[in-house]
Amino acid sequence: MRKPINLAIICISCLAIVSMACSFPFFQTQQEEIVIPTLPPAATNTEAAAAEEEKAVSTSTIAPTTVVTKDVAWDGQWKIWMGDSSKAYTINFLVQGDKISGATVVTNHNSISFIGTIQEDGGTIIGTWENTDGTSGDFYMYIDSTEDEFTGRLSSSSAFCGNRANSTQPSPCFE
Repeated sequence: MRKPINLAIICISCLAIVSMACSFPFFQTQQEEIVIPTLPPAATNTEAAAAEEEKAVSTSTIAPTTVVTKDVAWDGQWKIWMGDSSKAYTINFLVQGDKISGATVVTNHNSISFIGTIQEDGGTIIGTWENTDGTSGDFYMYIDSTEDEFTGRLSSSSAFCGNRANSTQPSPCFE
């Protein structure tokens, strides 16, 4: 009965000695890592000339372009006309920052909503429209000099215009 216990103790001791021996290195080298410095390849004359030309171009100053901005009050009530229809619809546009939105009820009890972005010039709006009948597309609006009328287009082929001063359709309606 003592033999299996002695054998187990000897096996465990051997495993402990082997695992400790494997974790210690047998020898260490005292050599340092040698670093060999290298120089980048010398540029050819054509590469040097191209680099100089690029440097000359990149340091030149480009004259800023002037963007004429209008402070247009797009928000409020408008009469709008869409497509070939002579029927005017009333819409209230709401402006928040450079975003504009509005909705109106159209034929067959559907409604159409407009969501757009006022461009840097202040007089142009680009956005998307969506009808509750499932149709949608892009729209563009361009304000006139009186800032009481706009012309534009729906989905790049239909007329879209509006007037806030009176109920007269701008002519031409399509731009």
